[in-house]
Amino acid sequence: MVFCVHYLVNYMFVFLCRNMSSFVIHVTVAVLNFVLVVMGGDPPGHMQPIGAHAPPLPLAELDTFPGPIEFFDNYVKPSRPVVFRGAAKQFPSFDNWKNDDYLKKTYGKWRIQAEEGKKENRSLGVQDMSYRKFLSVYAKSDIYLVQDVLPPNPMTKEVFLPKCLLCGGYTDVISTAVMWFSSGGTKSVLHNDQFENINCLYDGSKELYMVDKKFADLVPIDVMDGGYSSVDVEKVDMYKYPTLGDLEWHLGKMEAGDCLYIPLNWYHHVNSSQTRNLAINIWWNRMYDLPKREECAKQEADLPSYDALINYKIADPIEQSRPILFDTFNEGAKSVSREDFVSRIENSVDEMMQPPENVDFGKLFDLMDTNNDGDLTVKEVYDTPAKMLYPFVGIGAFVDSGPPEEFDQRDEL
Repeated sequence: MVFCVHYLVNYMFVFLCRNMSSFVIHVTVAVLNFVLVVMGGDPPGHMQPIGAHAPPLPLAELDTFPGPIEFFDNYVKPSRPVVFRGAAKQFPSFDNWKNDDYLKKTYGKWRIQAEEGKKENRSLGVQDMSYRKFLSVYAKSDIYLVQDVLPPNPMTKEVFLPKCLLCGGYTDVISTAVMWFSSGGTKSVLHNDQFENINCLYDGSKELYMVDKKFADLVPIDVMDGGYSSVDVEKVDMYKYPTLGDLEWHLGKMEAGDCLYIPLNWYHHVNSSQTRNLAINIWWNRMYDLPKREECAKQEADLPSYDALINYKIADPIEQSRPILFDTFNEGAKSVSREDFVSRIENSVDEMMQPPENVDFGKLFDLMDTNNDGDLTVKEVYDTPAKMLYPFVGIGAFVDSGPPEEFDQRDEL
């Protein structure tokens, strides 16, 4: 009987996801799960891998990268993940990076950091070593290379930006690029990132458990210092984390050559195959709109399929703060008044943002309002030089030393 009710829960979940609103889905699934528990069985998914409580929803798929404007309008702006099947195979580094002998010969002297433990445990340490040594030991070691590939790191010249990022303003807000490399079997914690993200897989396969950011209230992020959940992703205790049983989730499946867009603040857990696994992810800061849309529209037809990351400058760390300025705009608005800007930004600056005391946000508004008409436009916010923002929305240690380790070392697998 318990089995029958469990089957009914899964069947109803699929039916509801196709025919009902999210609210109705959550209420109905919660009621069915309650019935199951009352009848004497454990909640669906109890002590099983995360996501076992209900069938997954699919992700959108494309067989190539779209243009930058289509990408923003159809995926970035609506916060919609998408898999680009086989899109990374066009990168010149795709075949080279499958060959450890090539990597040893070309980049063996590169100094890297390898995390201890392929099942993510942020209390473990890291090992400093040469890339050559890592390539000699990783196949039989419980270690995991997590390393930025920004200048002056030598591999930067073989990291490529896809067509969908090559105009419109994306390249002005790129935060970092990170290599993830292991012998396989890595498992991340359940977390979300404060960046937009494209992850491209060069070898192996990955499965991602993904939850829309709109369900933030149901995701148990209980390790606040690192912004992740302490739930055991291999054996979920549904009594300790009951809200996980109410979540609808998406399954992202990646094979070598695939890329995946993971929207800002979407929750995810990454599970890598038991084979050699190598991926690159590109993180960029949140964008309210495409600041160079008109310019990009003229360029799109002639854009290359990809371009080397080394040809672009990594964004000033203060760019992580620029999005807070757009939080003062009404949704979809093109401008904001001085009064609304000042009151809203004072309420938006949280403990992560560390501006000096007694900041005059009215002065910031006046500096950005270049035509002095009393309305601050999207274009004026984007046109404001980064150095002008430091006295007003500086971000503490981020400004002096770049993003903290937890942002560029610990989140994707």
